[in-house]
Amino acid sequence: MPMYAPPQPSLPKIKAHAPEPYDGTDPRGLRPFLLKLGMAFQLNPQAFADDRICVLYAGSLLTGAALSWFESIQAATGFELVLGNWQAFCNELASTFGEPNPDFSAQHRLFRLRMPNDGRVMAFNTEFQIDAPTSGLGDAALCMLYWEGLPWRLQNEITRAGRPRGLAQLQNYAQRLDRAYWEQRDRNPTRTRTTTSTATA
Repeated sequence: MPMYAPPQPSLPKIKAHAPEPYDGTDPRGLRPFLLKLGMAFQLNPQAFADDRICVLYAGSLLTGAALSWFESIQAATGFELVLGNWQAFCNELASTFGEPNPDFSAQHRLFRLRMPNDGRVMAFNTEFQIDAPTSGLGDAALCMLYWEGLPWRLQNEITRAGRPRGLAQLQNYAQRLDRAYWEQRDRNPTRTRTTTSTATA
């Protein structure tokens, strides 16, 4: 599970919102929790220049079973490296509360992910990108899964113009088309709904 290491002081201090507390009940929620912590460290490098401070700050945002685990390693011997090294702490937390097979779980969710015809690409892209980096899949396979998850209205538009080869290009193009669709729908909702109904008939 890739994590941010505590950064070197280089960026100006910017106030960052703390992530929601993590209680250890949702293995899938661990990675976003740690990524948000990493972004907070990056935005305030002077305050988080020391690994132990990063670990203690993360511990202050743990609740439930995760907090009980953190309290236990603080009281136990042999965990000095975990408490004093950010990457070691992330690895230990992931081994305790993370998914046992993150690659397989991410692939399974990507195979099942579908964007509703009246959905928004931005939300679909966000959901897709949560699992894509940990799926272990290459760009071509990710492009195929992304394409299969798009609704027919976007697939038709992209096919007419020519499908981009790379995942990033495909996502950007789908987002531009989706934005144009919703702008047109806002301007003339009756016409857009009529066109949609006719195409699906």
